[in-house]
Amino acid sequence: MCSTGVLLARACAVLMCWAVVARAPPAKVHAAGTGNGHLGIPTNASQAHCPSYCGDVKISYPFGIGPGCFRQGFELTCYNTTGSPRLFLGNSTQVTSIDVVSNYVLASAVGYNITMGLGVDTYMITKSWKVPTEGVILRETQMYVVGCGVEVYMLGDNATDLIGSCMSICPDNREIMERANMGYGACEGFGCCAIWSSLAGRQAITLKLGRRNSTIALLDEARSSIKVIFSEYYHFVIGDLYASWVNTSNVRGMLLDIAITDRPSCASAQSQENNDTYACNSESICRDLPVSRGGYNCFCPGQMEGNPYVVAGCIGSCASLCFFFRMT
Repeated sequence: MCSTGVLLARACAVLMCWAVVARAPPAKVHAAGTGNGHLGIPTNASQAHCPSYCGDVKISYPFGIGPGCFRQGFELTCYNTTGSPRLFLGNSTQVTSIDVVSNYVLASAVGYNITMGLGVDTYMITKSWKVPTEGVILRETQMYVVGCGVEVYMLGDNATDLIGSCMSICPDNREIMERANMGYGACEGFGCCAIWSSLAGRQAITLKLGRRNSTIALLDEARSSIKVIFSEYYHFVIGDLYASWVNTSNVRGMLLDIAITDRPSCASAQSQENNDTYACNSESICRDLPVSRGGYNCFCPGQMEGNPYVVAGCIGSCASLCFFFRMT
């Protein structure tokens, strides 16, 4: 005779299978794509040959490496030339984690070391940055500027709308700088400034840096190098002013949202003429992204979890189903 625990376990397994089978989508789940990328919903079986890891980073569809393994706009590259595999979106953004359940990607911070000429009162340089692929958009990311005597202006996608600006100044004495900083790590305009305006939904950013006209004789080693960092958070230390680059242990990565951008909204993607390229499986819920960017993403509803971008990818957790069984 089976114990109560065994019966519950078997009942749970049956309930989980029923949940998956009952929500199975129609047989037609693929649509043609370009560049060896899908524009549709693949099965787990069709993805079985695809690399599932790069180093210790787990890869989940719609992201993928190699023909047939990714949705259009979500191609990744795994570099193994250094002996420690690293996963990249585009050519310059290193991915450290992918979470398709929560629809975000964690990437290493992006930074620029800009050398600005000394001995001049005004100096202007324009630097542009774009999200590495069409499959992600910025989430909670700020911009930090480490340097002395510099004004920074951040412009939006069309390089005309002003998102924000900041200014960083320094005295000509390092000891004064160190006493003033007090170890708080805040970027408040004294050696470091930040633009806190939300960058969510932005796909491209243009920076304009100007040398501030000042009569203070700033230290050359701090004046010449301006460091620009895009990250979720940066803890400023005085030593970063004089170093070739900031201490990476003080920098968090960037958060990026997964974004299906081949259609501007859920309604458009679900329409009869576009349904073959719709990205969400039959169990998942579609969510529109900010109008300023357009597009949508998919997530599993309620107590279900898993991958909303593959066939039968959303499943109920055993814990929740068993609890329901016991209560009834």
